[in-house]
Amino acid sequence: MNIKQENFNSMTDEVQKLLTANSVLVATIPVLNDEFVKFKAKRVELGNNFIRQQQSVKGHTKQKKIEREAVVKEAVTVAGILYVYAVQENNMGFAGNVSITPRYFFFKRDTEIHNKVQWIHDQAVALLSSLTNFGITAGNLTTFQQKIDAFRNVISAPRNVLVEVKTATNDIKNNIEELRVILKNIDRLMHSFSSTHPQFYSDYLNAREIIDYGHHYTRIGLFIELEDGVDAIGVTPILTNNKTGNIYSASANHQGLAEIPSMKAGTYTLAVAHPGYQPYTDNNVKVLRGKLNELSIRLLKE
Repeated sequence: MNIKQENFNSMTDEVQKLLTANSVLVATIPVLNDEFVKFKAKRVELGNNFIRQQQSVKGHTKQKKIEREAVVKEAVTVAGILYVYAVQENNMGFAGNVSITPRYFFFKRDTEIHNKVQWIHDQAVALLSSLTNFGITAGNLTTFQQKIDAFRNVISAPRNVLVEVKTATNDIKNNIEELRVILKNIDRLMHSFSSTHPQFYSDYLNAREIIDYGHHYTRIGLFIELEDGVDAIGVTPILTNNKTGNIYSASANHQGLAEIPSMKAGTYTLAVAHPGYQPYTDNNVKVLRGKLNELSIRLLKE
C-alpha cells in the first residue's frame, strides 16, 4: 500500500470498529446491516491482498539486504588490500580509486554497488600475482565473484516476484474502489441516525475522516564510524524528541548503519555511548518531514 491507501485503510478500520460497537443500532436497518457485512468482507480481501503484496516484497528485500551486506564486506576487505598495495607502489591515483569504506556504499543504488564491487574484483584479478604477499588468493577472488553474482541475481528481481506484486497491487486498488462504493451507501443510510441518535451519527462522521498519518513520519540513517577502524556493529544511537520525550533507537549493522524507519519529524537529542569510546551527544538534531535524513557520527577513543 502507498501512503494514501494506508490512510484510507486506517479510516475504514475506525468505521468498522464504530459500527461493530453499535451493531444493535446497525441491525435496526436491514439494508445498512447488509452493506456492513459486505464492507467487512471486502476489508478482509483488502487485508489478504496487502499481506500478499508485503510478503513478496519483504522476502525479496530481506534476501537483497543479506547479499548486499555480504558483497560490500568482501569488497571493502579487497579494496583495503589494493589500497595498501597502491601506496607501496606509489600509485596514488589508483589508491584514491580503491580508498573505499562501508560508508561509500551507504546510499548507493543497487546497480552502482554492483558495478563498483565488480570493478574492485576485476582490479584484484589483474594484480593477483602481485598480491600474494597480501593474503589474496585465486580462491578468495572466486568466493568474492560468487557473492557478486548472488547480489546481481537478487537485484534483478525475479519475474514471478514482480508479477505477484503487480497483481496484489492491482487487487488492492480494486478493493479500495469497491469499499468506496459501499461506504457511499453506508453514508446515506447512516443519515437516518442524525436525529434519532445524533452522537452515533457524529461519531460516524468523525470516523469517516481520513487522517494523513504518513506525512508526519520520516526516517533517519545514522552512519557510525569508530576512530580506530573497528567494526561498529552493535553500536546503538538513541534519539529523544526534545518536545515529546519519545525515544527511538537502532543498532548499527556491519556497515555501521543504524536506520530508524519511522519516526516523527522534529528536533532530537542524539546520544551514543560505546565501551572504550568517548560518549557522543548532540541536542539539536533536525529530523525533517518526508525525507530520509542522513547523519554521520565518529566516536573517538577514550
